[in-house]
Amino acid sequence: MREKRSNMGVVLLVSALGALPLKALAAPPDTVLATVGPSAITAAEFRHAWQETHPDRSHERLTPQAVRGFLEVLVDRALIRAAAARNPSPWTAADSAAFAADEDRMVLGGALRQLLAGTRAAARDTAMDEGALGVLAREQVMAVLAPVYDEPLLARIARSFRGLPRPAPNASLAAQLRMLSALPVFDPTDRDATLARTTGAGAYTVRDLERQWAGLSPAYRPRVVAAEQVRDLVANGLFERWLRRTAREQHAAQAPAVLAELEREREAIAIDHLMAREIHERIVPDTAAVERWFLSRATRWTLPKRYLVTRLVIGDRRAALGMSNTLRDAAAAESLVARAQRRGVRYRGEISALTDSADFERARRTRVGAVTGPDSTADGWAVLRVDAVLPARRRTWAEARDDAMGAWYAERSAERLEALLARERRTTRIRRPPLPAALSAGLTEP
Repeated sequence: MREKRSNMGVVLLVSALGALPLKALAAPPDTVLATVGPSAITAAEFRHAWQETHPDRSHERLTPQAVRGFLEVLVDRALIRAAAARNPSPWTAADSAAFAADEDRMVLGGALRQLLAGTRAAARDTAMDEGALGVLAREQVMAVLAPVYDEPLLARIARSFRGLPRPAPNASLAAQLRMLSALPVFDPTDRDATLARTTGAGAYTVRDLERQWAGLSPAYRPRVVAAEQVRDLVANGLFERWLRRTAREQHAAQAPAVLAELEREREAIAIDHLMAREIHERIVPDTAAVERWFLSRATRWTLPKRYLVTRLVIGDRRAALGMSNTLRDAAAAESLVARAQRRGVRYRGEISALTDSADFERARRTRVGAVTGPDSTADGWAVLRVDAVLPARRRTWAEARDDAMGAWYAERSAERLEALLARERRTTRIRRPPLPAALSAGLTEP
């Protein structure tokens, strides 16, 4: 379920005093903890949802109150699912495209996992890492496909890749993404040419490579400058083509696990539509109204006492000692901060007890203009100069506008969500067996 509201995922976490360890609760998975209309929430569903939302807390001790709290979250989920299923909205083109991409990812992932498992078993190396295993699996597939490459064409394509712009290290994030998103320009006479011919996966053309590269996230595109790297790209494309064919032959899309996951995706799309219809589309921000709301809660937007500090972390303690001497000179510290800022590096910033309690306490114990450190940290030796004390004050509307608009919208969303849940509760029969009995049966792994 794709949840856009914080209160849908609220879980009551309580002290371990007097709590029941989850591992001590060995309930049969079909133990019914609650029913919502015709649907039942079982111990197995509770266990799965808890582990999904608390992956690092599988051994956390829960009180009965905490179990009840999380069970209410699951009841709310069931109510939302039922409301979304009763009146689904037509899918948009974006919904269909996302679903198709998810289905493709699941099917390919299943085929790849099966291949890797077989490769590992054949290699008899249970310690081989996933990267090496993937390379070995691809080599074995390439041996079967026996691709024959057009070497002169590979070299020409490599020249086109070398022509792609390279983002400068100091370029803005937007500029870097724009350059990384650029596509190579191939000679029109080469676009239908065949880069590799195989015995079992057909021909792989320049157009196939174009589609493969365009579908690859810019963040994961390698820098391609040589024909050998183009050959690797083609091999990856042929490997993916072989996986798809294998998945079709094995009817991987009909595997129970894939069908169940796709049903969850359909449910998630229906819930997204319900949230848009019942909540998000019905909230129309009015700047004047939000400003009045902001002013009526002015104390909520108070900035705490802060310190303006210059802070550097240096790997070598002797260098850090030298830097602490530099920072004691106000003019030298100002020059250092200005030079760094021109390079896009920020040494100066505000800290509060909430944002950085340790440095805040160091600053509190000293005076303006003083330097503390070097102090040993996980990243190196920290040196800190206190530049100014910033007293607590209320933020103005101009300063807090974006935060206030977000908080106002979140409050309206929570109100509409609660109204939706209240409506569903009035029309849906909800039963909760006595929780002590359910607890005695158990809610965790069998």
